[in-house]
Amino acid sequence: MFKKIKFVPMAVVLSLLPLPTLVQATPLKNNENTLNNVQSNIINMYLKDSITTNNLYDQINNAITTLNKESDNTKLILHLPGGTYYLDKNSHGRALGIIQIGSAINGTRILEIQGSTNKRNPTKLYANESAYWQSFIFGSYPKNITFSYLSFYRTEKTMSEGIITNVAKGYIDIKLLDGFPEIGRIYNQGMTSGRYLRLISNDINNPTILSVDKGQEPWGMDKQDNPLPPEALDAPQNRNWRIYTKNTQADLSRVGYKIGLWVAVKSKSYNYAYNFQGFSSNITFNNIGFFDSTMGQMHGGAKNITLNHVKFGRGDRVNGVVPAFASSAGGPQFMGYTDSSPYTNILLDYVWLEYTGDDNFSAQHASQGSSFKLDHVTSKGAFARLLLATYDAYGVCLTDNVILDNQPAVVHGAINQDIEHFEFKKQFSVCQY
Repeated sequence: MFKKIKFVPMAVVLSLLPLPTLVQATPLKNNENTLNNVQSNIINMYLKDSITTNNLYDQINNAITTLNKESDNTKLILHLPGGTYYLDKNSHGRALGIIQIGSAINGTRILEIQGSTNKRNPTKLYANESAYWQSFIFGSYPKNITFSYLSFYRTEKTMSEGIITNVAKGYIDIKLLDGFPEIGRIYNQGMTSGRYLRLISNDINNPTILSVDKGQEPWGMDKQDNPLPPEALDAPQNRNWRIYTKNTQADLSRVGYKIGLWVAVKSKSYNYAYNFQGFSSNITFNNIGFFDSTMGQMHGGAKNITLNHVKFGRGDRVNGVVPAFASSAGGPQFMGYTDSSPYTNILLDYVWLEYTGDDNFSAQHASQGSSFKLDHVTSKGAFARLLLATYDAYGVCLTDNVILDNQPAVVHGAINQDIEHFEFKKQFSVCQY
């Protein structure tokens, strides 16, 4: 079942060494579990049988048990086979994630869950309909874990799109594009925010926000926060919908909405790419793709977090149409509490943040002493903001390798003040290392 060796193969050593530019340029300790601390004891385990939710649950726990019997400075790599796999809801206890992890890895031991490194046969994991409301990965105080060479998708999109058929006071009517989810399916009445519309181009290969779009238009609740659920106009087919807007006394023609235009419909759902609650430490994502669910949230402080060669972006076409947005939520989000620990040694290097359904990146309530470095980061096409650091977020620095909607974030050694949807600029600094 597993193979134990007492040395690190040269190929592995080369893949774990930091890039020379990072070694020379930054005093940040690169994430200890992969880049700065090469374990002397490597164990390789191989997933038995096919990839299913239950099989992953059992064999990850088995791997952790095996790992904890070894000495410190041991890395156990659980190898997943290449191929495409469809995963059901995780029904173990009160699991909140299809893959559920915790703080059970002891000492400096490292667990790596690694997909196929064969580019012709990558490991693709799809959450099916039963797991729609679950995060792909959930962790409570997680530590010492690496995910590598995996792509995560969903069989259902979390945003919808349609063509406007009517614009009237207090609502618009739309006809859904074939294959996109019903508005009633994505509508989350339990939330008091997160429901917005945006006008999009009818380009089936690379849709973008229309130039006539004036910003996010709220729907599904009036100004007094009374719910205004969407209404199917052709039940039971449910392909034509009436969407009630927040301003019930005005119509959206005043902001460019008209019959025939395409519109993206967002109702924010919390089926995360990953959701880590409590202090996280020594977590790495390496050569990972997050599609269809793109929000990766860390709540409550963290240290030694690395995202390296990671893409957050749009998933598969829907009946030949590329979705305008990847998901109904944003990208990587670092969300502290007013009294939480800081976020230290957070490194995003070679990360692509594309067309998420909210803020492509955000740091919020990151207390003083936090340290974020964004290097070789490309952010474009966000439903909301390309980058966000709130006024209580500290220590976020950008290198001159950060590109926002095809514009450099750093110009002549200073933050570029001319880029829209980049907030709040004074909270960002230029990396001095």
